[in-house]
Amino acid sequence: MKALRLPSHLAAALLLAAAFVVGAWWAATPAAAHDQLISSTPADGGTLTELPTQIVLEFNNELIDAAPALLIRDAANTTIHRATPEVDGRFATTAFPELGDGSYRIAWSVVSSDGHRIEGSMPFEMATGRAAAPLASPGAASTGADSGPDDDVASVSATAAEEAGLAGLPAAARVAIGIGGVGAVAAVAAVVVLRARRGGLR
Repeated sequence: MKALRLPSHLAAALLLAAAFVVGAWWAATPAAAHDQLISSTPADGGTLTELPTQIVLEFNNELIDAAPALLIRDAANTTIHRATPEVDGRFATTAFPELGDGSYRIAWSVVSSDGHRIEGSMPFEMATGRAAAPLASPGAASTGADSGPDDDVASVSATAAEEAGLAGLPAAARVAIGIGGVGAVAAVAAVVVLRARRGGLR
């Protein structure tokens, strides 16, 4: 049986399809290269005895300025503050709100230097001697008493995605869209292969 030799243009199409598949697999695989939060004000689980001027998040690599988002919830799991941090190199910062003493949780969402959105959530305590007072920024809303850290991250990620559009979607969504393009390339390559085989049988 004579071996089927593929035309050069067909081989190039197949290589292109393979490259797309490898790229989609790489994007869908959790990568160790994702940036990580290395320090923050307030610190994760820390107690503040003085009111800082800023919330500061420091990462190990420079961030991409694409719809960063941050929210704060109080001990009753009510979202009392929302903000869009300013991204500058490895830092994401925003003004610290006027918080009274009590327990709080920050949730943040930024885009890593590798293009993937990363999120986190951390508790902190205020012990400055300031009386706790009702505080709500525009767009803040109660989340219910049963919410937790995962809900914090989901909420702030949804906010960031809405503000950024497609560019701010989580990596899984972008990969799904990319896989649609891969499927189209693979389908074209399959048709070309089928036609070549039919031509070889004549």
